[in-house]
Amino acid sequence: FQLQLTPFNSTPTSLCTDPRPSSVENCGTEADRLDCVVDKTFVNLASLFADRVEGKVSVEVDVHSAKTVEEIVARAKRMKAMFQELAIAVSDKILFKVPATWKGIEAVRRLEEEGIHCHVTHVYCLEQAALAIRANAALLQTYVGRTNTWYASRAAETKANCLGEGVDPSLVGVELTRQIDALVRCHKGKTKIIAASVRNREEAIALAGCDFLLLNERVIAALNEKPSADKSAWVAHNFHDAGCPDVPEGIDEAAFEVALASSPAGEELTLGMKNSAVADERLREYIKQRVAPGSGQ
Repeated sequence: FQLQLTPFNSTPTSLCTDPRPSSVENCGTEADRLDCVVDKTFVNLASLFADRVEGKVSVEVDVHSAKTVEEIVARAKRMKAMFQELAIAVSDKILFKVPATWKGIEAVRRLEEEGIHCHVTHVYCLEQAALAIRANAALLQTYVGRTNTWYASRAAETKANCLGEGVDPSLVGVELTRQIDALVRCHKGKTKIIAASVRNREEAIALAGCDFLLLNERVIAALNEKPSADKSAWVAHNFHDAGCPDVPEGIDEAAFEVALASSPAGEELTLGMKNSAVADERLREYIKQRVAPGSGQ
């Protein structure tokens, strides 16, 4: 395997400024305009990737300034319009990335009802996954290594969170992903699963059968080192043999928040949202300093 990277010629400023007509010009206050430029920056970058890859591209919806379900939906729709201005086939090429909070998943449900496909991130418990699947999310993302780390010192929680008793602590993240796969099959859902934070060859092999794996170059190299005679073991492993987990149909917001607090989701969502907010603020400061108000996009 050889990873080939194609350099982009666009500079950060060029991603924020684009001479083509845009709905950015129709934004109201300076604060609204800044939100629009942030969205347009992500759209411009995602469009570059969409032109260069065969599959779909995920683009983040800014859920820090969009704090309600209605605002998240409105942001995604505005970004969809921006993609259409660039002649990107949104339904075929773009997924809108939304974190698996209560409001985020409800926004995903409404967007999917309108044919706007979503990528649900920060999924660390079955309750998050069940709601995302029932919302018809196109894609949900698990984090195998981070899940393993959280459960390493909380072995009793694997049974409490319906992940089985006596599960190998190094494979709890794999087991969660398998259980989510079973949920999709039980609900006859359309949702696909991408497993991220895969830290080694053993985890990657145990995940064989998952829809998508996000692997770094080190793990790919380790997989390629495996003797071809042993590769039958990959096929023999049945990722899809988990039974349907017992997740209640009627999960209300209070039960959802309890599930977050008793799983890695509580800590990881908080940390992920915090890191994202810091990066978002840095981008906003860059835009305010380098992209003059009223200069197009």
